[in-house]
Amino acid sequence: MFSLAGILIWIVNVVLQLLSLSLVVRAVLSWFVYSGALRAPNILKLYNVLTAVTEPIVKPFRKLLGGVGSSGVDFAPLLALLAIYVVRRLLVSGLLFLLA
Repeated sequence: MFSLAGILIWIVNVVLQLLSLSLVVRAVLSWFVYSGALRAPNILKLYNVLTAVTEPIVKPFRKLLGGVGSSGVDFAPLLALLAIYVVRRLLVSGLLFLLA
């Protein structure tokens, strides 16, 4: 049988993994969108949705970095991915510790 805590750990893990995947896909699509090489309306809609979902997470890191990304390379998504990884590890290991 599944425990409530086990299901909670699984949900947290999946949500954070999906968020990480969204950040990576958004970053890759941004290269094509901003270069003008991508004009497919469905892909642009996907990019806009991913931006709307991930921007609240990326924005604080962009502010933290200040003008570091002014060279055309935005490091904020990379820092957001790192933060999500750390939070995921801490939450999942912390919840597993509480269950033991």
